[in-house]
Amino acid sequence: MNRKESLKILFIFFIMLLFGDLFLLFISFKPKDITAPNVEVKNLEIYDYEELPKAQDFITKITESSDYKIKEIFPEKKLGNQNIEIMVEDKYGNITKKTVVLTIKEYELSPIFIGLTPITIEIGESLYLKKDVKLLDKKEGNISFLVDDTQVNYNKPGEYKIIYKAKNINFAKERTITIKESSKSYMLKNFSTYNQYPNYPNGCESIALYNILKYYNINVKPDEIVARLKKGSGIYQENGNIYGGNPEIEFVGNPKAYNGYGVYETPIQEVGNYYKPAWLIIQAIL
Repeated sequence: MNRKESLKILFIFFIMLLFGDLFLLFISFKPKDITAPNVEVKNLEIYDYEELPKAQDFITKITESSDYKIKEIFPEKKLGNQNIEIMVEDKYGNITKKTVVLTIKEYELSPIFIGLTPITIEIGESLYLKKDVKLLDKKEGNISFLVDDTQVNYNKPGEYKIIYKAKNINFAKERTITIKESSKSYMLKNFSTYNQYPNYPNGCESIALYNILKYYNINVKPDEIVARLKKGSGIYQENGNIYGGNPEIEFVGNPKAYNGYGVYETPIQEVGNYYKPAWLIIQAIL
């Protein structure tokens, strides 16, 4: 190979390298996207009890080949119309803005609770507070609701209020419940008794407790119950006034004396709980 042919080959090789790099550069070049996303939107109407919409709720369609993000919006919770700007930006910084209208309307049709009739039960009775109760709405149909009975003492006679609350709207109604003393009676078989006379002529409460504890096989004597029972002064007169202890907190007088007065259930319950802890003594046995 002579010098001329060698130069010719080198020249061809150089041209191939040059145009090869240009070709690779050409096929790897991608022009920057300068087209903003195509965004289709709609206006919205909501009621004042509903949650405020997000930007996505106004958008019906987005056409964009690259990744994009939707700007967060902050509508106001007020009645009437308000303009909301919806903005969508692609990863190249191209932005589309659309203006939509949010209308917030006042909800004028109040829901109706069905079945909130007054309730009367006795202490110890069970009750399903949602039984036969419905919350109806002309727009929503049946609405879920909650029941708040924290104001009710089911172990104490009286009249109380139960609150029925709609779950997703600000609507509530009261229902009256009356708690009465239990009228049920029970027959105890093989229940041995102990006569309060002659040793405890005024100790009927203490002897009643003794009989109950004996029924539960608790080893205790009447004198032990009487000794543990709180005692206050007996009844006496002074200057035309009657004085004495308080039967709510103590035995007035002496259970072994004929001129004693007596005691109410709380002091007896305290003695009973000493021998059988957390034991409820109901009024009916005294």
